[in-house]
Amino acid sequence: MRQIYLQKEFYHLAKKPVIQPSEEAKNRERILRTWEALRTKGMSGKEVSELLGVSRASLYRWKRRIKEGWNGLEQRSRKPKHLRKRKWTAEEWRLCDPYRVLYPCWGKEKIKVLLELEGINLSVSSVGRIIQELKKRKAIPEVRYKTRWKGTSKQKRPYAIRKPKGYLVENPGDIVQVDTHDIHPFPAIHFKHFTARDVVSRWDVVAVYPRARSRQAKAFLSQLIKRTPFPIRAIQVDGGSE
Repeated sequence: MRQIYLQKEFYHLAKKPVIQPSEEAKNRERILRTWEALRTKGMSGKEVSELLGVSRASLYRWKRRIKEGWNGLEQRSRKPKHLRKRKWTAEEWRLCDPYRVLYPCWGKEKIKVLLELEGINLSVSSVGRIIQELKKRKAIPEVRYKTRWKGTSKQKRPYAIRKPKGYLVENPGDIVQVDTHDIHPFPAIHFKHFTARDVVSRWDVVAVYPRARSRQAKAFLSQLIKRTPFPIRAIQVDGGSE
């Protein structure tokens, strides 16, 4: 029995995936077919180009590249073929390196001034590109800038709320007004006078403290609850922090 085998190139070609064209390539292929059909009907290349909204140079370029298959109509890189070559001298490299190591937090503007003192005139952008190239080659240490310290945000304290519009004041204890006043009985002697008054019964509770802080306010409220003969439903305060 005779066996016939295909060449090895056929098996390599069978393993390759089928190329699926993109929508951009398909759209260009449809434009090319329309362009060729209109040209056969007698329309000029300029008229067809204006009708399709594609320049004649692009149409001829696609026609030339379609011979390569679908890959010829795909979007290609627009990177220039000839790139600008670096024109930095060895002296410029030799001076930028120690300045950046000596002053790692200095930018390209300051290093440019130091280079001018050495007699080397470079633009700020050129100094920056040299520094980037030195970083890429790891010729200079990478600077890790410390982030600015931010303190933890304080917890927002609950404060008084505005009295509801429909809140009725009819019985004692519905609203007790609390306020503080400064007392100066003698020179260089200062006290804080805490006052609480019920708006219905006119019941007053007073106390004197050396200063008006949250600790003294807490003690006064405790005294207010003990010394008032009726339960307190709400208190009215001004904008004082205590």
